[in-house]
Amino acid sequence: MYSRATSMGSYATLLSSLQGNYRNIQNLQKQLATLQKYSNLSENPSAISRALELQSAIAANDDYKENGENAVALLKHAEGALDQVLNAAKAIRTLVIQAGDAALSKSDREIIAKQIEANRQTILDALNTKVAGQYLFGGTSTGEAPFVLNADGSLTYRGTDERIKYALSNVLTGDVSFTGSEVLPNNEKAYFICSHYVPLDWQWKGREEKVQITVGNRTISVFIPERWIDEVATGKTKPTDYNQFRDPDEVSGISLDDLAALVNRSLEEQGADMLVRASVEKDLASGRQQMVIKSHTGEKVGITGWPTTDYMPMPQSIAGIQFKKTGTTAGGDLKVKTPDWNASMLGGTSDISLTGLKDKTLTVVTIAKGGTQEKKTYTFAADPADTGALVTELNGAGVLPAGVTASVRNGKLVLTSEDGKSIRVDGTAAEQLFGATRRSEAAKYSGLMGKVSVLGWRDDSLGKGITITVGGKNYDFEFAGKRSISDLVAEINKTIPVDAGDVPVASVVAGRLVLQSSRGPVTVKDKDPVETKALQQLFGEVGPTKKVTSSTSFLSVKVGDKLPVTVYVNEGDTLADVAEKLNAIEGVYSRTSADADQLVAVAKRVGELPADSLSTNAAAESLHYPSLTLTGAGGALALFDFTFAEDAETGEQRGVIASKPQTRPVDHSHMDVFDVLGMETALKSVEFKNGETLKVGQLKDPTKPYDSETNPYKGPLHWRVMSGGHTADITLNPGEYTMDDLAARIRNAGAGWLDVTVDVYNKDGRSEDGTESGLGTSYNGEKATQRLVIRGLKGEQVLFLDMNDQHYADEMGLSTSLRTTPDMGVKSIAFPEAPCVDDELGVKVRVQMNCGKTYDVNITKKAVVDPATGEVDRVKVMREIVNQVNAQEGSNVMGLTVPVDKNGAEIPHSASIHFLSGEPFSVVDLPFSDPAWSDYAGGIAAQLGIHGGVSANLKRTETPMKDGEKFGKSGVLRFESLGHSVTIDVSENDTVKDVMDRLRSQAKDWLYVNYFDAHLGQTGRQSGDYPILSIAAKDGSAVNVIDVKGTIAEKHLGLSTGIQGSKDVSGMEWSVGETEGSVFSITVAGYTHTIDMTAMRDVNGNGKMDAKDLVATINARMQDCDVRAELNDEGHLVLWSPRGYTIRAEVTKVKADGTPSGVVGDRTAEFFGGAANEVATYYRGGYKLDDPANARKPQGIFVQNTTNRSGANERMQNGYEMFGDVTAAVRAGNRTSLSEVMLPRIDAFIDNVLSVLSSNGAMQNRYKANMDRLTTENTMLTETHDKLATVDPAEIATQLMMANYVYQSNLAVIAQLIQPSLLDFIR
Repeated sequence: MYSRATSMGSYATLLSSLQGNYRNIQNLQKQLATLQKYSNLSENPSAISRALELQSAIAANDDYKENGENAVALLKHAEGALDQVLNAAKAIRTLVIQAGDAALSKSDREIIAKQIEANRQTILDALNTKVAGQYLFGGTSTGEAPFVLNADGSLTYRGTDERIKYALSNVLTGDVSFTGSEVLPNNEKAYFICSHYVPLDWQWKGREEKVQITVGNRTISVFIPERWIDEVATGKTKPTDYNQFRDPDEVSGISLDDLAALVNRSLEEQGADMLVRASVEKDLASGRQQMVIKSHTGEKVGITGWPTTDYMPMPQSIAGIQFKKTGTTAGGDLKVKTPDWNASMLGGTSDISLTGLKDKTLTVVTIAKGGTQEKKTYTFAADPADTGALVTELNGAGVLPAGVTASVRNGKLVLTSEDGKSIRVDGTAAEQLFGATRRSEAAKYSGLMGKVSVLGWRDDSLGKGITITVGGKNYDFEFAGKRSISDLVAEINKTIPVDAGDVPVASVVAGRLVLQSSRGPVTVKDKDPVETKALQQLFGEVGPTKKVTSSTSFLSVKVGDKLPVTVYVNEGDTLADVAEKLNAIEGVYSRTSADADQLVAVAKRVGELPADSLSTNAAAESLHYPSLTLTGAGGALALFDFTFAEDAETGEQRGVIASKPQTRPVDHSHMDVFDVLGMETALKSVEFKNGETLKVGQLKDPTKPYDSETNPYKGPLHWRVMSGGHTADITLNPGEYTMDDLAARIRNAGAGWLDVTVDVYNKDGRSEDGTESGLGTSYNGEKATQRLVIRGLKGEQVLFLDMNDQHYADEMGLSTSLRTTPDMGVKSIAFPEAPCVDDELGVKVRVQMNCGKTYDVNITKKAVVDPATGEVDRVKVMREIVNQVNAQEGSNVMGLTVPVDKNGAEIPHSASIHFLSGEPFSVVDLPFSDPAWSDYAGGIAAQLGIHGGVSANLKRTETPMKDGEKFGKSGVLRFESLGHSVTIDVSENDTVKDVMDRLRSQAKDWLYVNYFDAHLGQTGRQSGDYPILSIAAKDGSAVNVIDVKGTIAEKHLGLSTGIQGSKDVSGMEWSVGETEGSVFSITVAGYTHTIDMTAMRDVNGNGKMDAKDLVATINARMQDCDVRAELNDEGHLVLWSPRGYTIRAEVTKVKADGTPSGVVGDRTAEFFGGAANEVATYYRGGYKLDDPANARKPQGIFVQNTTNRSGANERMQNGYEMFGDVTAAVRAGNRTSLSEVMLPRIDAFIDNVLSVLSSNGAMQNRYKANMDRLTTENTMLTETHDKLATVDPAEIATQLMMANYVYQSNLAVIAQLIQPSLLDFIR
């Protein structure tokens, strides 16, 4: 059914349509105004949500693009800086090629060097580039300059190793910088050698030597002088003066600064100061210093010390003939039998010829001054068997005239007339026995000489006077009125007549009064028959005869080109009297031997001492040492080994002897200064006596001597030698090998890459009998020795290892490794069962390099304990150490070697470790990290026997000590290394741990002090344990432990490293020249030095020889290097080696010929106590810790664990520092280094910069591509967004216009349809 539309319904419909149109117009107007489709979420929730997501994505992309733009900008800045670095490096490369021109002068090279320095500065400036307040190459640290130049020319990088990163998309974070370590990596090796630490007042008192410093293929020689004067100027003669041995107070030292200055001066003089440089680094706070020698060319540096061949001159001297002695010192009647000074002598001028003397005759005639003759003719019945038989035959009864005796001197026959008669020889045997000599006339003059200076003499107005008797006639002289000696001399010469042509009777020679006459003997008496004061004033002390009598003996002394001076020997003069007269001559020094049975005459040095004693040389110094010529007559011909000749004018027999140029004897310490300092890179073996051999293998029967057939040696030698990438294995079958044999084997194995030398002491004929005996006036001596010296070429390191179960490298002192075997440490190695240790948390050991670098290694139980035995596996520990060190370094710096048996199979439980660089190192235990147990160590290294320094198993000491047990005795200990010393007091109530804790506290940072207990913290077990102690110096030097008082170190701790006497010898005394004499012999590092204990200097001036004099003499002879002596607080004699060498000592009586008296003459116990005839150091290293401490014998030359240096220290340096080395090589003109070392390093630097630039460019391209992608993505996202949420203004405007039209149309239609009436208004 249809309804009818009413007017009111129609009106409502029209008005509703009109309102809809109006709302549409408003919506369109809003869209046109905002260009947004929707203004409220409710209008279209899904579309608006999607639009908001698109807006967020577009905004994020815009941020990423901005980051990308910033990143590219930063990278472009970095690119610019890197381009500067690259261009500077290329410029340096070009300059280096130019510097390789051999025709360049020094000034040309300097110009190039300065240009390189300028480019080097450009590199540094570029690397410190700053943009917008931020440094480009500091990593994430952008607020400070990343590279800082230090005073020593090195460069410190202060930045981080983390790049700056930017977010470049929702999935991409990109690096926008490079770190300084990438641009300037520490990838180049620098070489240097550092010393042990020494005290600030350290001085070198060793021998003069020639040191070779090798840098690449360049070798520079450095002469190290010795400040030694062979006398102590006290005004008194001493048996040690001019004996050609170093004695107390004769040597002054060279400081470490002086040593560095000597090295640098030599480098400058040889034009090599840019190759290498020495410096001294001082730590004033700790009072120590060390030397560093650094290569500036990037090449390895090596140091070798040699005995100098340019021996410095010494005063020329002549030692006399030794006279016989009668009596003994003990009996108080010891006398030296001097000749009759009025005797005459006739000596042959050619060697005796015995062949054909049979049936020949010898006629000997003596003629007295009055003309009386005695003639004897002797016919030889047979040829004498030897010269001794000849002398015996001639001295037979009736063969020679009365008072004539025969002797042989230096192969020549000598006749002596004790009463001074003329001697003539003739007969058919005369020429065979005497050569051309036929006569010796009696002396013309008889003379005497005073022993005191008379230059200041004058009459003292006390009425003195003298009587002079000449030829039996007396002449009296009063002193009254004599104002000088000249007045007295003038009166004597005026009063006493002389024959025509004779010299005056009186004269003053060398300040002494001389009287001589041809009319017969001269005698002087005091005017006063009781007193001798007048004689004493003019002639010195007189004997019981109260007179001075002349003799026919004199010595004429000529020094250099000065006029000769004649010294008369008075009747009754001793050798000491003659020496006193010779000392009066200007430029002459004279003394007797310690036994007073030999005369020594010396020509002193002339001229001023050099202003700089360090710059002396043999050629310049030799001008200051004049020759000495002695001419003797009469009985004085017996004083020296004269060559006889006839005076052409008088016919008297004269003896002439001249000194020879003398140079300093070889050293008595055999120590090289750089070896002492731990810097020498040459491997040097223990010394062998000449002819001594290395015995390889065990004797089949050790109780019998070696015999190649019946008693050969068993067990071969197997060495491995590595150097410069080469390896050689050397095997020697059982037998005996000389040093030359060993050198030949090693040299052949390393042909082309090893330099092997046998270094021989006392060579070049400097000691005919192979013994350094000085002037031969004492029993001082040192036998010649030899040793191996092994070096790599061009400074390359040499690694020297034992490769089987033998220890020959250790015994020879050549090993460069640390080794563990079943004989090392303890037999059963326990992993500590401490509360702070579990399967994962292990114990630590440290590998300590001598120049401070360390590697800490964590040893876990799981890694090293054998599950089957529960014991620590030695090889696994060594392998862990090597692996962890190499991992920390990031490269292979350490090597492991497992020895093999004769079949090539690995020997179990044995291994050695070494640094490939040849650097010395030590392995030490570290304390537990748990603070509750930090004063205990893990003990692994100690148990393996590889712990550096000294170790002791307190279960095996002479007085075993358990954990917590008290000493029960007090004492004082001294712990000492080359650079430090600390003294520890020990009380009766102290435990071992108390002492170790105290030592650790006082030693602070220079010692590792370790106390190990396997059952640490276990109740009931720890207190019953015997600890193991280990002490090592951090700089690798030897550690010495000395009992200053008591025997704690020796008997309780088993750590004493020296020979500890057990007897108070502080009160022992003996006399100079005492008979029987005794010698003190010290053997160290293979050589033996012997000290004549009755020919030492009386240091304390008590008139006797004593223990203090002995200590001072030992330290002077050993020059404070190999052996040091002291008397401890209890007066016990202590010997120890600063180098950590083994020592042996013995004291023996000697016969008159200097040979030992044998067992009955042993005096060792008198000086050291006990009953042994020889005392020696015990071994205190890691070898056989389970053996009794005071029975452990050294396996080599050291008493403790140590490794030899054979190479330079290495450190990594950056390119900037490398360019500094380039500059030094250019200045030095080292073309080889420039071409072979530096150019490859520069190329590597350039390659690295190019690589960084390449990475930079790749990153820029990547980031630009990413920005392009983001732009495209935003375009697409914008389009999508616009479709969802935005409107087209034109379209909306059209729609609005249409809506307005519709709206207006609606209004018009409604106006026509609905006409309002008055009634509507009323209504």
